[in-house]
Amino acid sequence: MLKKIISIGELIGIYALIAYASLTSGDPDAPKLKIFSLPHFDKVVHFIMYLVLSIAIIRFFRKRNDIHKHLFPKVFILAVTYGGLMEILQHYCTQNRQADWLDMLANTLGVISGYFLMKIIFQNKPISA
Repeated sequence: MLKKIISIGELIGIYALIAYASLTSGDPDAPKLKIFSLPHFDKVVHFIMYLVLSIAIIRFFRKRNDIHKHLFPKVFILAVTYGGLMEILQHYCTQNRQADWLDMLANTLGVISGYFLMKIIFQNKPISA
């Protein structure tokens, strides 16, 4: 039971962090690291955020010692739908953020990669919380 509570807390925290990162802007006067000015670096950030989200979703729903294919639709729907919602909210609810199909692609690729990464790493092994 405690593992499930920790797992749901982890999942909510990741969802909240993604919402904050997606819907707020940093301080425009703050110094920026050079890595943030690389072309399309934000796509790498999107990929990583949704890779981590998919891993958290798997950790929450997983009950067996391996990752079955029935888990993929849950992970895909929960994470990709959330990514789409964030893009829609960026478009309609922020003044200096905009929806981007490439962000959505990066989100989706992150979700798929997270699922297959977990499948490869933990195939036939239990995931400890």
